[in-house]
Amino acid sequence: MVAELEFVRRYLQKTGRLDTLKVLNEGKTTLSFPIQKPPKRKIVNVDDSKPKKQSLSRQSKISEKELPKKEEVPKKFKKIAKKFGLPEEHLDIFYEYRECFHWETIGEKKIHCTVRGCDFNVPAKRKALVDHMTNEHAYGNYPCDKPFCRFVGYSTGCIRKHETMFHGEGRRVPSRKYSFPCKYCPFHGKDNHVLEKHLRIHENRLIKCEYCNYTSANEQHTHEHILHHFQVRNHHCSLCETSFITKAGLKNHIRIHLKDFTCISCSESFETRKNYDHHVKSCKVRLSKFC
Repeated sequence: MVAELEFVRRYLQKTGRLDTLKVLNEGKTTLSFPIQKPPKRKIVNVDDSKPKKQSLSRQSKISEKELPKKEEVPKKFKKIAKKFGLPEEHLDIFYEYRECFHWETIGEKKIHCTVRGCDFNVPAKRKALVDHMTNEHAYGNYPCDKPFCRFVGYSTGCIRKHETMFHGEGRRVPSRKYSFPCKYCPFHGKDNHVLEKHLRIHENRLIKCEYCNYTSANEQHTHEHILHHFQVRNHHCSLCETSFITKAGLKNHIRIHLKDFTCISCSESFETRKNYDHHVKSCKVRLSKFC
């Protein structure tokens, strides 16, 4: 027991536990357990009679019958591969690693007109739809006639929407509680980002579409417009096979399934979709949310 206590004293002194060492030297406490030496290592004899693992050269001689068969390339994938111009002799590789490739068609991309009911499309290139939109849908330059506003709309519908939402009944009510005032009108933004978006409209600093006359101060609207040009429908209905370009379009579609024609802005309900659509166009609560 003396040897064990001496071992503990050396350990406490080495690790700096001097208060504990002082108490132990005074003899006021004793160890509540014996300190035992660790057991000796057991020597394990390896049995050389067990078969060793096969070498690489041995494994390479395994017959093809023992190897797992490759998955057969389906006809649907072959059809897609032909469209993308993949070589037939490597289709099995492309199919096996199909999740690792970024697919891009070699065919000519088409860009579509964004006006509802118009099926016109042309090969995609800069300003490809400018002539079509100007001649068929009367797109052009429609300046705002209000003071301190240099906004120029791309269509009659665009300028009417601007006059309603920016200057008319749908304009955002000025609020003095926000500390970011507009230098052209009584509008106050809650932060610099909102004010900057508002000033873009005043100063006609808009984002322009590379394919047609469309302009917007809202980046999200421009993004959705480009998706419309290329018919990218990423929002799918879970109740039918219909898909939509925007999330808002999907929500409106689901209302038809649920027969829910309630205005999300003012909570007024309607019996038919026609009455609901007519109300939404003139809902003052909805229009007040735009600037």
